[in-house]
Amino acid sequence: MLNIDEVLRKKNISIVDIADFLGVRSQTVSDKINGVYDFKFREAKAIQREFFSRI
Repeated sequence: MLNIDEVLRKKNISIVDIADFLGVRSQTVSDKINGVYDFKFREAKAIQREFFSRI
C-alpha cells in the first residue's frame, strides 16, 4: 500500500493543489486524508484521474 504523503511529495502535489481542484478548503482535504472525514467516491475518482492516473 502506498503512503499518500510519500506519493504527494514524489509527484510534487500539495494539499492546496487538491483542494483547489475540488473547490474546497485545504483543511478539508487534510482532514479527509487524515481520516477525520471520508472522501466521497466521486471526489476520490476525480483526484485519481487528475493527479494519479499513471499510478
